[in-house]
Amino acid sequence: MAKTVFLCVPSGTAAANLLRTDVFRLLRESPLIGRLVVLSPLVREQAFRDEFSAPKVHFEALEPHEPGFVERRIIRILQEKYVKTMPTESMRIRVARERQLENGRETRYLDRGGLGAPKTRAVRAALAGVARLPLSLPFLFKVLDKATLQDRYADLFARERPSLVLTPTTGIYFAEGPLMGRADANGVPILAIDLSWDHFTTKTAPLRRASGLAVWNETMKRQAVEIHGYQPEQVCVAGVPQFDIYARPETFVTREAFLARIGADPAKKLVTLTTIPPVLYTYHDLVIDELLAAIRGGRLGEPAQLLVRVHPRDDIGKYERFANDPDVIVEKPFKETIVAEGSNVDPSRDNRLHLANTLKHSDVIVNVASTIAIEAAIMDTPVANIAFDGHDEKPFLDSARRFYQYTHYKPLVDIGAVRVAPSPATLVEEVAAYLAVPARDRPGRARAASELCYKVDGRAAERVAGFVLDRLARLP
Repeated sequence: MAKTVFLCVPSGTAAANLLRTDVFRLLRESPLIGRLVVLSPLVREQAFRDEFSAPKVHFEALEPHEPGFVERRIIRILQEKYVKTMPTESMRIRVARERQLENGRETRYLDRGGLGAPKTRAVRAALAGVARLPLSLPFLFKVLDKATLQDRYADLFARERPSLVLTPTTGIYFAEGPLMGRADANGVPILAIDLSWDHFTTKTAPLRRASGLAVWNETMKRQAVEIHGYQPEQVCVAGVPQFDIYARPETFVTREAFLARIGADPAKKLVTLTTIPPVLYTYHDLVIDELLAAIRGGRLGEPAQLLVRVHPRDDIGKYERFANDPDVIVEKPFKETIVAEGSNVDPSRDNRLHLANTLKHSDVIVNVASTIAIEAAIMDTPVANIAFDGHDEKPFLDSARRFYQYTHYKPLVDIGAVRVAPSPATLVEEVAAYLAVPARDRPGRARAASELCYKVDGRAAERVAGFVLDRLARLP
């Protein structure tokens, strides 16, 4: 008998990675699924419903969620016991950094905060005492749900009777929490199928326990088992569905066509700076100044131009002074929609294709530690990483240097897939060297693509969908 499956899509990122890859199509077409219910705040948009409407597909609103007083306290206990104690360099750095911040915590996208030391001795003692109690992660989440879930999604589960709930993460999105809590209360298994490469080592959210996980690579599987207590058979190494487009020749246009699209000069090399959110790095304008000075001073060795690709959570207005510069192209090529989980970006398929061609046809990518580095490695495009802070050297915990010690990113550095520039002069030297010898570090890039993405063969979505359908077939 065909079953009902819930697919949770709390943001535009999840829509791009699950609905706009073959994961959604393969699930929709499977005879094992009789009803596929997409739960998302984006269902309020007619364009979203039109794009994904199909037989067997139904839409329900994913309710926004902001933890209240009781939930925040339980989350803090979970952080003290299960997050701050994670044996990863990323978490050690993040905890140390927050403890030294004078003006509160560093608020980051999808963070839960609370990594710094409690303000009073009494609270510190209370949290330490509770954290020492033999309270399991599932038990604490059961307490949380008992105290806060009330009747949320009860009618929906009673009406639809889902056999399986699919989520993009293990509760990192606030809106996933009540849905996962209701699934747990009703005994419905949960599979998390869009876990990013830093999911198990860097996030401040206490991670809810799922019945199964689809992960990018063997390293993530080992982290799920060794750090978070999963059994090996619960974890499927599938690769990255949103990277499947890189294996398909039809993804790419010619260099001439791409450069014409962005208004670039085909006679010049293309250096692309991809920014990150300003809460993490605030000196991109100074990096642009340094690169422009190098271009105009002939220090790159080749005639070049600069493309600035502005991050979804960066303000394009900060780059207005470069708008009329003949050597700079500034773009923020993302579809925008309603705000969902702190972001109003809903990357379309065309947005993803544009990124693929940007990475393929750029001669060098420049950025602060970013997933873009893996995607560039797939395209065999060199990456020069920024590890300086304007014109001043900051202490390690305040500096961009810290990102290159993060557990998920450090392997890229160690295997030679990227070059890390500790100063503006070094950045210029690295970019110039890559322009002169594009094959430099090619073995490191190839190794990064294979080790961090498992396989870039266009079939990662097929493996994720197969994992889901195999689990579904085993259910009574």
